[in-house]
Amino acid sequence: MKPIRSIVTRAAIIGTMAAAMFTLGGIAHAETANASWHKGKTGTLMLNAPTEIGGVLLQPGNYEVKPRKAPTGAVIEFALWTEIPYAQEALPVWSREVVATVPAVPQMLSSAPSTTGLLLESAASAKATGLQIRGDNAEYGF
Repeated sequence: MKPIRSIVTRAAIIGTMAAAMFTLGGIAHAETANASWHKGKTGTLMLNAPTEIGGVLLQPGNYEVKPRKAPTGAVIEFALWTEIPYAQEALPVWSREVVATVPAVPQMLSSAPSTTGLLLESAASAKATGLQIRGDNAEYGF
């Protein structure tokens, strides 16, 4: 017959290991649910025609899109990149200007898209209903 002390010690070790595994599993699951906000994913989007996004009309150009947290919820920031062809020496040749911040509703995707692109209302429409950012596991509805 085994001494009571060794049985109690083994039970305590097994209980402690089970509690640690349960806690670490919960932390890992919580991090997965919010991973898209912590990655800081940005994408580049080229618009060839005026496009309505969340009630804002964006003109053709190259945009940087970035999800942000705001006090009212999630937003997508649209920044227009413009080349300055006659910039003085030692000054940047590109200018970045935030032209719109649009409220968005993120939805988790099963896999991250391979390209950044708008989801249009219809094939012939110039109105966007959502956005996917390359490498981000969320889709943003407007």
